[in-house]
Amino acid sequence: MRLEKVTGAALLGLAVGGAMTVGQVAVADACMPPLGQITDTYPSEGAVVAPDVKGWLFGFGAGQEPTIELRDADGQRVEATVLTTHLASFFGVARSLQPAQPLAEGTYTLSATYEHSPQNNVSSLFTVDAEAAWPAPPAPPVLTWYRETFDQAVGNSCEFGDEHHRIKLHPAAGAVAYRVELETEFDTALEIGPMVGRADIEHGITLGDVVCVRAYAIRGDGTESEASERCVPQKCRHYGRDESPGMLGTTDWSLVSEGSCPGEPGEGDDPSGGDVGGDAGFDVGEWPTDDVGPEPGDDVGPEPGDDVGPEPGDDVGDDPQVDAGDSVDAGSGDVGTGSGGDVALGDDGSQQAVSGGGCSSSGSPAGGALSLLVGALGVLVWRRRR
Repeated sequence: MRLEKVTGAALLGLAVGGAMTVGQVAVADACMPPLGQITDTYPSEGAVVAPDVKGWLFGFGAGQEPTIELRDADGQRVEATVLTTHLASFFGVARSLQPAQPLAEGTYTLSATYEHSPQNNVSSLFTVDAEAAWPAPPAPPVLTWYRETFDQAVGNSCEFGDEHHRIKLHPAAGAVAYRVELETEFDTALEIGPMVGRADIEHGITLGDVVCVRAYAIRGDGTESEASERCVPQKCRHYGRDESPGMLGTTDWSLVSEGSCPGEPGEGDDPSGGDVGGDAGFDVGEWPTDDVGPEPGDDVGPEPGDDVGPEPGDDVGDDPQVDAGDSVDAGSGDVGTGSGGDVALGDDGSQQAVSGGGCSSSGSPAGGALSLLVGALGVLVWRRRR
């Protein structure tokens, strides 16, 4: 039997340890995880399944690992592979059991045994029927994703961070389990749990830099549905320093409107819809009425009214695209034509919308400074020619 650890995302609280500061409050004691427990198994007690069944054991906690076995009616051990996954939720653990070959008809016992008390042993007795058939592959589960963000990290020594996610799944018919992937900029954290007999399933997960969430429904033989995927949450709530509740997962989402999330994921950390750059100035393409030149209203060029370029009327740069004074603001830090609306320049020099919501993009005050420098050089050239 092979034991493999897939991910250790849930052990973040253990790695933090020691004293922490929540706002101005010091938490002296590190979080101690509970002793490991198995809370659900599949197949469950009394279930009738097909020969190619895949087993599951769901639980939480830490400490000694249980011995997981599958035995037939004669007490003979069945060869199988066990995979252990430490989950993104609070000390969650999922273990899958895959028999080396389809099971013969008969009764079987799936068990998890701890060597030392007080951890509780569990077992389930189920029947394999060669005539049993699985339902059609399950549909993707309905996925809901809400996100809290904080200017200053909050929580305690068990869960501490500045980004918290509320994940909700509506079960799919024919599914016995589910798998959720939380893709971050660096890795993918997992959440796996039982779906049989469940109503809506909810998880609160503290994890930073999540860019996409995907959910799958899993049939009894391990067949997975297509993914339900979201790369922008349906609702977002950001807490500044002065309004922080000091705890994670406290938002009343009924008071937060749909579409309250800023732009596309990974575009920045400013959830307030603010402009990109150090100064809130003019948007791209919205210059003041006067151009940079010797006289008000003149463009930068060898002669008043000409553009900067090899020949009068040519554009700035190697590719004739954008006239000087039509795109980049001098000293402006904005990227957008309104509150939180980003724009880009098309091949014909026209403004085109990029994304809404106010996420930061790639603009910076350096672009404005470069425009001023080009303008100043143009003025010097014009004066010398005169």
